[in-house]
Amino acid sequence: MKPAHPSTLESHARVRAELDFSDRLDYDDAQRGFIATLPDAHIAADSGATPSRSMKPYSFLKGEAADTVNPAYGAWRMAQLNPKSETAEEGH
Repeated sequence: MKPAHPSTLESHARVRAELDFSDRLDYDDAQRGFIATLPDAHIAADSGATPSRSMKPYSFLKGEAADTVNPAYGAWRMAQLNPKSETAEEGH
């Protein structure tokens, strides 16, 4: 991956200083009622070829956002929440 341009790094640092990223309520909400998940949410296809579903390609989302990702848009945060594969208690 090409590194972020110095002006991009400066811009993103300003955003991080201005916004409150300590609010983790959306992550708490995503965990409410959580029971279980499949490891890597990997579901093999009947044919054994390409999997029907796999979250392995998205494992990079477990870490911090890349320097090229603008923190103001929340894209990284949403990307971490959207692919959640889970079984949850009814009503959650």
